[in-house]
Amino acid sequence: MKYLVLFLLTSFLAGCSTIISGTTQTISINSNVQGAEVLIDGQTLGRTPVINARVKRKDTMFLSVKKEGYKDFQQTLQTRFDNWFWGNIILGGVVGSTTDLASGTTHLLDPNSIFVQMEPVSGSSLNGSNNSAKTSEVRTFVTNSYSNLVKDIQSGSGDYLKSLFKLLSVQVDEQPKMLKKLKSLSIAYDTVHEFAEAVAKLSEKSSK
Repeated sequence: MKYLVLFLLTSFLAGCSTIISGTTQTISINSNVQGAEVLIDGQTLGRTPVINARVKRKDTMFLSVKKEGYKDFQQTLQTRFDNWFWGNIILGGVVGSTTDLASGTTHLLDPNSIFVQMEPVSGSSLNGSNNSAKTSEVRTFVTNSYSNLVKDIQSGSGDYLKSLFKLLSVQVDEQPKMLKKLKSLSIAYDTVHEFAEAVAKLSEKSSK
């Protein structure tokens, strides 16, 4: 009876990463150009902004973003091991770990929210309609450091918050007022892209 219980427990834990995390994950992709075509491994995922789209988990994924008048953006997406894979080796043994390897669920995209800076083709009339370099830099920074930045904003200090102040050209005596604005925005906009756009607008105002 003891061995039967142990066998059933091992079987339940097998494929732990697959069961807990699933064979897919959500991914959000935005760019400084709205309506750009987003492709993962050559398959169209949608047009920017693509928010919480489901993709199959793989060891590597190749991202392409395209729009007429702009240079194609191409990048191999970074992945990390899903921690549940290691739990499988400890709890599920070889059966659990090989189940995850076979199903391709050992990796997760990290980060799973990506901002793409697209460059206009040389001589294109779109050059003048682009957001300012500063605004795009702020948007990219906020998107790529969202989790850590929000923690700093909530605590009122930290390297990510200091970097944002620097990007926004906020003077020391103006920082308390800006911090209050950022806290309000982080509450009002609870998604990466909405918050990034709101902070980018602050950048536009400060540059006028």
